[in-house]
Amino acid sequence: MVALWVQNLRHKMQDRHRSQVTTCVIVDYQMGYQNGLDWCQKIKNPLVQKILLTGVADEQVGIEALNNGWIHQYVRKQDPKMVEKLLAATQRAQLQSFSKLTEGLLFTITQCAEDSALLDPKFINIEAMGSFLMVDKYGKQSCLFVQTQAKADSGLDLMKDWIKDSQVKIDLRNNKKIICCPAPHNFVTPRGANYKPYLFPAHKLEGEQVYYLAITPNLFGNE
Repeated sequence: MVALWVQNLRHKMQDRHRSQVTTCVIVDYQMGYQNGLDWCQKIKNPLVQKILLTGVADEQVGIEALNNGWIHQYVRKQDPKMVEKLLAATQRAQLQSFSKLTEGLLFTITQCAEDSALLDPKFINIEAMGSFLMVDKYGKQSCLFVQTQAKADSGLDLMKDWIKDSQVKIDLRNNKKIICCPAPHNFVTPRGANYKPYLFPAHKLEGEQVYYLAITPNLFGNE
C-alpha cells in the first residue's frame, strides 16, 4: 500500500532544491576535449534524458547512437528550425524523465483504484480519479477534483438528507455541480453537513467512462 499525504507533497513542491534535479542534458558531438557521445555513455542515471546536437558530417553517428540507446534524441544543427526543435525535444525529454520517475507510483495507484482515470487515454490528455493539488508557474495553488458517475451518485446519496435547497439537489442530480472535499469528515457530522463551501460547478468529460471535473481554490490547507 502507498500512503500519500497531501501536506507532505505540498511542502515538497515548495522545496527550492526540488528544481535542481537534472532531468535532461544537451551535448554537442564535437566538444573539443571529448565527443558528446562518449560523455553521454558515462551518464548512468536512467532518469536523465540525453539530447545530442549533430552537424552534417555527424548525423549518421546520431542515428546510430539513438538506435543503440546511448541517447534519447538528436537534433541537427544545420536545421533551419534547430532552436525550435531543440526546445520541443527538451520538453519531451522532461516529460519522459518525469514519467519514468512516477511510473512505479502510477502503477500502484491504478492497481489499487478500480475507478482510476489515470490510464484513460481521454483523461491523460488533460493530465489529471480523485483530488489533485495543482501549482501554476507563479506558485498559485488550486485543486482539481474528479469524480466518476458512480462517485457523484454516491455523494448525492450521502448528502441528500442534509440538503434543504431544492435547486442544489437538482444541480447535483443533473451533475451540474459536484461536492469537492479532500476529507469528508470536514463537512459530514452527526448534526448536519456544511456542504456549501465544497459545492462547485462541474465539467463533463467522456472517456472510457464519464468523469465530472471541478477546479477549486486550494482546499487542502494553507498555501
